[in-house]
Amino acid sequence: MLTRYVEVVAALRDPQLTISAGGHLDEASHRELRESARALKLPDAAEHWAARFAELPPQCDLIGDVAEPMCLELAAEVTGLPMPGARKLSQVARGLFEAEPEAAAVELMRHFQSALRVQAFAALCHTLPAFLGNAWQALLEHPAEMERPISPDAMEELLRFAGPSTAVFRYGAGGERITLRLADANRDPGTFPEADRLKLDRRPAGHLAFGAGPHSCVGAPLVRQAAQPAITQFVEKFAGRTVAFQAEPREGMTLRSLRSLLIRI
Repeated sequence: MLTRYVEVVAALRDPQLTISAGGHLDEASHRELRESARALKLPDAAEHWAARFAELPPQCDLIGDVAEPMCLELAAEVTGLPMPGARKLSQVARGLFEAEPEAAAVELMRHFQSALRVQAFAALCHTLPAFLGNAWQALLEHPAEMERPISPDAMEELLRFAGPSTAVFRYGAGGERITLRLADANRDPGTFPEADRLKLDRRPAGHLAFGAGPHSCVGAPLVRQAAQPAITQFVEKFAGRTVAFQAEPREGMTLRSLRSLLIRI
């Protein structure tokens, strides 16, 4: 298991380590997937997020009532799925974030017939709400930071501090599995001074919320694009207000997320 930033980055960029026990995923194909993902267009969700936050009751669960349904709608719209099918496949897609994701990947490919659509769907219906829950909790725990604008640098700091990825796996030539702890590397004080503090005026260049190297997360552009209005609307709703909250973590092999984030205004 690797936890230090320099060690994790070196492993992510090591051409001798593969992302599956079966061998190399073609690097050119993975690069093409990432480039194609950048071209995917999300619907303009700013008004939808604004409406969701405007209609919040005094008590609610920001995960079950806001993040998860909204993100599933985005996933369905981007991939062209009707909502009943999207709900069913979202349960399958959770398997992509466990230790042995191959079965989930095969099942999703049967439905989507496209690796890009599989990655986009998983990023929007699981990675995105995981990040939003983590980021909202972090902001509630650091209310003074909500006085700062949610700039591009602030978004990257939230990804560093509250990113959705706990770990990724790499495999050596003999099939041995190496765990790369992305979340720990992003809190390495040797790379990020005061690493356990959320500082939205920080410029956290090189954070590993989406990995690094030739196999970095395909869905990263989608998550960034979709998260910006959600976090902006959250800050506009709650900055300067007293909010009681209780977070319940969801255990996961590689995805750091919340099962619920109960608030009372």
